[in-house]
Amino acid sequence: MSDDPTRPRLRRPLLWCGLAVALLGIVFNLGLFFVPLDVWLEDPGLVPMPEVLVGWWALTVGLVMMVWSQLGRARR
Repeated sequence: MSDDPTRPRLRRPLLWCGLAVALLGIVFNLGLFFVPLDVWLEDPGLVPMPEVLVGWWALTVGLVMMVWSQLGRARR
């Protein structure tokens, strides 16, 4: 495998994938998939809902993927 300088951002794809999954978990936790943004900004009304468990799971998986990519043991 050669080090191609034209692809520096894809050097650690697991890191970028983990970041995307973590961001989706945050968006899911805030309920932005279920409520329009203008309604959410007027009154966030952060109330507990059962869907948050899925958001926390996605956030945790994303963070684990990011940490795993930095350990150097991840497959490329």
